Amino acid sequence: MVAVGFCHLLDWYWLRVLTASLVQQWSSALGVPAYRLAPDLVLFPGVTARFVVACTMADVWCGAIPLVWDLEEGISSNLSYLVRLAVIIFVVNTMRLAVSNFVVFRLGVPWTIGHQSLAALAYLLIWLLIQRRGAWRKPAPRLMLAT
Repeated sequence: MVAVGFCHLLDWYWLRVLTASLVQQWSSALGVPAYRLAPDLVLFPGVTARFVVACTMADVWCGAIPLVWDLEEGISSNLSYLVRLAVIIFVVNTMRLAVSNFVVFRLGVPWTIGHQSLAALAYLLIWLLIQRRGAWRKPAPRLMLAT
């Protein structure tokens, strides 16, 4: 919870802009008219969306850190896993946003059903990755104290 709170203290501007850019491009490729009004602001049919931290799932990644950090592995191994996890979360999230735009704006599904059901699926996939790592299930290494 502390990691998620800390995450929301940061702006993540570069990630919000990158996410907005790709979602705008991928939504357009799926036939949803999307226009950039500002670096993190996109106009969809009848909806103006500002991409905030929660839209990037950066908070999900930050919240996952204590769950996936394996005390039995070295720092480089853990950092490598966190980089791979970040890439997976970014791709899954960006695809989710573009596909939900297609479902909502092209197929006419209500926002709550189209957007939120795909969000639930993305969260489930990410949770399964975290579960698979299962670093919290391993016992903490004991300190060796000289007597």
